[in-house]
Amino acid sequence: MKHHRFLLAALGLVLALASPAAALQISTPPGSGGGGSGTVTTVSVVTANGVSGSVANPTTHPAITLSLGAITPTSVAVGGATIGTDALGVTGTSTLGGTLNLAPAVNTNALKVTGYSLTGTDTHSLIDLAGTLNTSGSPDVFALRITDTARGASTKFFNIYGGASGTTSEFSIDRTGNLFINGVYGVTTGSAQLNSGNASSITTLAGGGTPYLNTLTTYLNISGSQFGMGSVSAPDVIIARDAANTLAQRNGVNAQTLRVYNTFTDASNGEWLSVDYSSIAANLATIATKANGTGSARNLAFSTPGSIFFYTGGTGTTQTWSIQSTGHILATTDNTYDIGANGATRPRNLYLGSSGRISGDVEAVGGMFAATSSAFSAGAGFKATVANQLTLLNWALSDAPLVQWGGTTSSFPALKRSTTILQVRLADDSAYAPLEASTLRTSGFTVAGLPAAGTAGRKAYVTDQLTTCAVAGAALTGGGAVVCPVFDNGSAWVGD
Repeated sequence: MKHHRFLLAALGLVLALASPAAALQISTPPGSGGGGSGTVTTVSVVTANGVSGSVANPTTHPAITLSLGAITPTSVAVGGATIGTDALGVTGTSTLGGTLNLAPAVNTNALKVTGYSLTGTDTHSLIDLAGTLNTSGSPDVFALRITDTARGASTKFFNIYGGASGTTSEFSIDRTGNLFINGVYGVTTGSAQLNSGNASSITTLAGGGTPYLNTLTTYLNISGSQFGMGSVSAPDVIIARDAANTLAQRNGVNAQTLRVYNTFTDASNGEWLSVDYSSIAANLATIATKANGTGSARNLAFSTPGSIFFYTGGTGTTQTWSIQSTGHILATTDNTYDIGANGATRPRNLYLGSSGRISGDVEAVGGMFAATSSAFSAGAGFKATVANQLTLLNWALSDAPLVQWGGTTSSFPALKRSTTILQVRLADDSAYAPLEASTLRTSGFTVAGLPAAGTAGRKAYVTDQLTTCAVAGAALTGGGAVVCPVFDNGSAWVGD
């Protein structure tokens, strides 16, 4: 006999009737207060979706007893649902048309999904959330609000577990907002990690299982060999660890610049110290103060409580000069290094406040070696005007100075030029000074060739006195061959 089936969708209950024309009577066992009437050939219960049952007196007075097990529908359409303390288990697909409110009992899960498994090439997500934002408001698309009254120290507000057993923390956020990636409290177990704010005050950023960046309580540690800035694929500023205790800024063959700013308004206005290899000329290492825009030119100071040493040479290890802590400038090796060069790259003037001491030669090429009392205009010196000649001149190069010997008072002698005469004077130029010598040789003349008389006191000698020498004061007679001393008495040359 053909069965008719009536589906009770809410319970998943199916009843089968033997005759299509028969009336349905569902009654409870006798004495239960229920019942009905009709002619039925047979009654049976088909088990479906967790609902099963039995029929008593199926041909006379049927009584149906139902048993409710776990309901496992293939789909559930909910227009709006409030789930209380009972658990909601969904095996298939559920469509919620309204808002799902969960009110779990204390110390139970509010929402728990189990049984998720993918095989083959399946790519279904465990949770797939989609929506649309078209609002002028600023919503929290995903909001987790926890009333944080009390909790354990290692409480996480968000934690993703992975690994072979699903118990390894891969990504988590603790109650204070610190982010942990594939590790806990600075312990690296995977390919990347960012830890912050734990009890040990350690922050770690790692890749490939090796920590690259660790922040301890007192310093920042970069464990990798290089730290690049610029584009991701081609950084143009690279800070590197060249060796133990050695920090480098380098980028292949590209010259680098280090700037330490005094002021910075923007890229067009500022003041800075530049350490570079290119600002003045290529391949020239430079330390300089620089400014642009509203910045001002600043001085550069080298300061040390000790001495400053200069090293040059092929390996830069040969010490040549030093500035001592006392301020003295010293050549490291005696009588080895020059200042300037002959005919080129010469310093101009050398100003000494006290004295100068030179062990070798002193050469004033085209100039004058001079000494002054207070200013160059009041000085005098020596100058080589032509080869093998030395001229004593005043600073104006217009006359010879008074050359004093031993002092400046009348107690000392001096030499002085007066027209073509070299005079022996007192050092204060107040009078003539005596001249002593073992012998004194004067020039010889013929009587006719003597200089014009008129400067009393001059002495000479003649080589052609006629006979014997003239007596003192007597007139001279030339034409002979007698050598005789003569004297200028102011009006004529006479015998001496």
